[in-house]
Amino acid sequence: MKLGILSFICCFVIVQVYFACNTTNQNTFKTRKSIEILDMEVDKLGNYYMIDSENNIKKFDNKQNLLNSYSNNQFGIPAMIDVNNPHKILVFYKQQQTLVFLDNTLSEISIISLNPNFLYDAAGMANDGNIWLFDSYYYKLVKIDFKAEKIDESFPFEGINPSKISGNKIIERENYVMIVTNNNVVYLYNNSGYFIKKLHLPGIVKPTILNDKIYYFDKINNSYYSYDLKYNEKNLIYKFKKYKPSVVLYENNKFYALIKDKVVIIPPNERNY
Repeated sequence: MKLGILSFICCFVIVQVYFACNTTNQNTFKTRKSIEILDMEVDKLGNYYMIDSENNIKKFDNKQNLLNSYSNNQFGIPAMIDVNNPHKILVFYKQQQTLVFLDNTLSEISIISLNPNFLYDAAGMANDGNIWLFDSYYYKLVKIDFKAEKIDESFPFEGINPSKISGNKIIERENYVMIVTNNNVVYLYNNSGYFIKKLHLPGIVKPTILNDKIYYFDKINNSYYSYDLKYNEKNLIYKFKKYKPSVVLYENNKFYALIKDKVVIIPPNERNY
């Protein structure tokens, strides 16, 4: 009789432990966060790079094969990557006020700690191989070299809200330096840091400049446009019909569209996309 009671108690305990373990596993599974894609860039070779919510930078080729990855938990999530030079990639860690340079395998080349007496909200590579920063205290562009020494700066322009600079990025292409804000305003400078003009382009995402034209994805109209800086004309290049990307970049005669945390590469002849 005692043996029967003990057997019953043991079975009861085992069942309770089983359900407790399963419940714990189920709760763990339910509360596990999915990895979110925070940003995307494309280099001139057609490789694309994604920043995710786990601090990773991942590089893929144009056949969507994963090539390399990089993360630095000491600095956290990158605020911006500039891949204009695919052999010397700039990563800006805004919270740590740190710049990291990576080679084409995403291996570290060097690390620059920015001057702690200033606050910088945006960064980008200059055409001459130096680095542009946006000084949030004095509302101006500053160019530094790889020793973090200041070599040029613009006049102050208080019209720019540093906290609204889109992607924390400064873009230099051809003879232009461009800052885009989250309220669809573009501020153009020349490559000496002199302010040229201010533009309002609704829905603008991930712009670039080529032959005196700004090319960009219009998130509001789900379309890709060009804006002629000489004639102030806006022209439709591509209308996305089937899907609604969050980001679109154009490189090597292809569109790279981020759609629900996946990159879709679209040749221009696929007009029904």
